[in-house]
Amino acid sequence: MIADGVAVKDVYSVLSGQEGLERAFSRLESIKSEIVWWQRGSEPASLLDSGAVSMTSAWNGRLYRPIVEENKDYVIVWDGQIWDIDLFAIPKGSRRLPAALSFIKYATSTDSLAEWTKYISYGPTCKSSAGLISENTAALLPTTEANMTNALRVESQWWAENIETIMPRFEQLTRPDDSGSSSRDERF
Repeated sequence: MIADGVAVKDVYSVLSGQEGLERAFSRLESIKSEIVWWQRGSEPASLLDSGAVSMTSAWNGRLYRPIVEENKDYVIVWDGQIWDIDLFAIPKGSRRLPAALSFIKYATSTDSLAEWTKYISYGPTCKSSAGLISENTAALLPTTEANMTNALRVESQWWAENIETIMPRFEQLTRPDDSGSSSRDERF
């Protein structure tokens, strides 16, 4: 939808109607022959390195080491990024509730969240961590304010309500053609 000119703030409202879904699938159809689908998180960097693609979607954490440790000349474009939040959960009735609560308190503390960014560029969920992160690292984090200006948050409820309608058509559209020019999978 973003590639078709829909503002990030309007993506889900446009997609909620049949006309919006038709528009999205029409846009995808128009670029289908140019898409190389990837199956594993390690593939985007390999596709770039081999010259198989000139740009790719990727989990930003998978590009962190190549950029920081291998000095790869990759540039992450944050305009229109899609983001979501991972969670910690404690099963109801847990026999180890105090230990679980202690772990979550530690893992979500300002210092711990900032420390994680030294190893993988998944942004901290606490703004208080920002002051503890170097400028170079902050530039690679999806949660840095400048990188969030045009970001699309995954609306899990919307997907839960619409996935069964969308996926069969998506899978049919993204199925490799006979030329073998595409390798479709659930993630891209």
